[in-house]
Amino acid sequence: MNVCVLMIAGCNTSSPGSGTAQPTIDSTRAAKAVATEQQVFMDAFRKADSISVADVYTHDAKVMNAGMPAMITTKTLGVWNNTKTIVEEGKWIMSNKEGEAYDHGKYLILWKMEDGKWKKFRDCHNSDIYPK
Repeated sequence: MNVCVLMIAGCNTSSPGSGTAQPTIDSTRAAKAVATEQQVFMDAFRKADSISVADVYTHDAKVMNAGMPAMITTKTLGVWNNTKTIVEEGKWIMSNKEGEAYDHGKYLILWKMEDGKWKKFRDCHNSDIYPK
């Protein structure tokens, strides 16, 4: 799977109407940390290491794949603090062992800081190929 990543950091410096400054995220540092965690995920996925794959997700994650209902680890309300999240948007290509591409699509991942590490909080990806 080849991944092309566009990083967008949620770095509001103040809350609307609050007049108080909010902490910001160092987007360069966060982008490197997220890229590292994504590589951990991809390596674990390729090895079918379900424990390491699960460890990349937050305790309250939701995975939203095509062709199946969302998988939710705990009941959530869908509201989160954007000063501690990063949105990753990109494209993916699935290839066989010979390197021939057989599927491609796009993804959107919301990363959240948990226990000092960036972990996947929301994960949505789907194919660009229309089902037959």
